Amino acid sequence: MIDELDSLGRMQSKCMKCDAKYIAESSHGTGNMLRHIRSCKGKVYRDIGQMILQSNASGAVENRPSTFKFDEFREILALAIARHNLPLQFVEYEGIRAVFSYLCPEVKHVSRRTIKNDIMKIHTKEKIKLDELLKRAPSRIAITSDCWSSITTDGYISLTAHFIEKKLAFGKKGFSLFFYSPSTYGCRIG
Repeated sequence: MIDELDSLGRMQSKCMKCDAKYIAESSHGTGNMLRHIRSCKGKVYRDIGQMILQSNASGAVENRPSTFKFDEFREILALAIARHNLPLQFVEYEGIRAVFSYLCPEVKHVSRRTIKNDIMKIHTKEKIKLDELLKRAPSRIAITSDCWSSITTDGYISLTAHFIEKKLAFGKKGFSLFFYSPSTYGCRIG
């Protein structure tokens, strides 16, 4: 609210959202302001119910049309599957499809092959970004390896690149992960 004087010298307030003016002298109390706040056309709602529901012309409450971006949804889903090591079949689970349909009735369900292709695209993009980062590294690059086994005793070798970045900060990026049999002897790994 912005306070100013009207032509009669009375204190007026002007709404910063819709530019409506009303008397705001202390003798009038806060009733004018409260009534205006309830009906202000420029009011922004922060309540989650207001973001999801709206009333139609007949006064009935219905879902507000969403601004669902399917490509963004697929990328987020692919990243979540890769990050949490979920099976690709996850997108075909009946319960997950029901959740997606509940959240957005217009959702197009994807298959495990589609999500695999999405993950491979993300992998390719990240690989290109890593390649560019390592090409721009002003110092030499040291590569280290580490062998470890998962909870199911699957063996892995990871390769990590260490370098000094332009800001003289220590950079470290994992760039490869290989599966190997833990029963393999050290001389066979190299």
